[in-house]
Amino acid sequence: VALGRYFRRLRRPSRSASLRSLGLGLSLGLALLGVVPQSGPAASGFSRCLVGPAVLPETSLTVAEVGNKLRYSHVQLYVDKLRPLEEYKRLEDKLNAIAKVAVLPKASLRNTWLGAAEVHGHPVIGKDRSPDTWTVAGQDIVEQMLVGLSWRVVGFGYGSGTESVVVASRDRSGARFVVTAPAPGMQGEREPDHLHSRHMVRFASHNGGREGIAVLAFEVPRGGVEAIRTSYAEKHPALLLPDTPWSYDGADVLEVFAYYVDDARESGPDQGTVLRFVEHHRPMPDSDVQDVSRDFPGIEHVEAEFDTDSQAAYSDHWVSNVVSRTGFINTLHDVLGFAPKVDFNAGVVAAGEAQIESTVTGNDPGFATRDRAAAVRNQRQGYLPINN
Repeated sequence: VALGRYFRRLRRPSRSASLRSLGLGLSLGLALLGVVPQSGPAASGFSRCLVGPAVLPETSLTVAEVGNKLRYSHVQLYVDKLRPLEEYKRLEDKLNAIAKVAVLPKASLRNTWLGAAEVHGHPVIGKDRSPDTWTVAGQDIVEQMLVGLSWRVVGFGYGSGTESVVVASRDRSGARFVVTAPAPGMQGEREPDHLHSRHMVRFASHNGGREGIAVLAFEVPRGGVEAIRTSYAEKHPALLLPDTPWSYDGADVLEVFAYYVDDARESGPDQGTVLRFVEHHRPMPDSDVQDVSRDFPGIEHVEAEFDTDSQAAYSDHWVSNVVSRTGFINTLHDVLGFAPKVDFNAGVVAAGEAQIESTVTGNDPGFATRDRAAAVRNQRQGYLPINN
């Protein structure tokens, strides 16, 4: 997993981002662009969504129409543990206080950080943590996004045996991460299904027990869930998760396994990575992504204040490292109408004999503009590089 890490520079905008490797399997490209006014706090955009029964609508959409109208929604990570929500919010208060310093003194930012502990303490990170002993492994991914990206926790919820936080940038139409961890005290059957602990158990058993990105989620238009379900049932039934789709008060959710174990369908589904399709019961507007509902079943709204240096971030592309590149391309074509856009060969890797082949597949949203801000906010361009 690779995340774009944004390094803040006081009093001047950043124009670059770097990539830090955090794991294996999937990469997420984030367009880190300051297209939202940078003065003053901003409120988060997750609204409460009660869980309950609903009826799937009839659909007349074709597969290609659904694929061309979908949008990036969120990414879900499974982790071993989370800190209490209150600690993350205290860390946000500490970061906001540091950002309000108009001009940093001659002392280093490190000393400013330590000085802030007199008022805000040492939430999440701990009192005795030293940069000299810091390692890239074993870090809290939520803390990293709060500190390194200036993102904030905007949602929280419990599932059956799990707890989740939602972390997002200051623009609620942009990149969002649902981070889910075990919560043994929340056992018992609870909706929604996508926050059930059995999915974490399944993912871990097929991922060597490791944490990782487990779900890539898209918003689809009205009728999209049924159109995609029908397509999978006809062409790739083995990839459908049991009992999917699920209907809730506000949204319908379809989940499918992303890949087969090998190239052949007879190999069965790889039960690690899941694709999720969310259909809100309110229509998706054709313009102004800011007005799209961001309701997420099982998640409650959490107030958040973003510091003045915080930049909006948007999902640009989601990369899959797979066993069968052509197999995944064909599956996406069958169920979403996606088509290859470009092929390239990355050559020899690290002086070894392995050679990476990559194809970018995607949809055709029919969106064109010369407005840079509108272009980056628009989340309808499905851009999915696939490597093997």
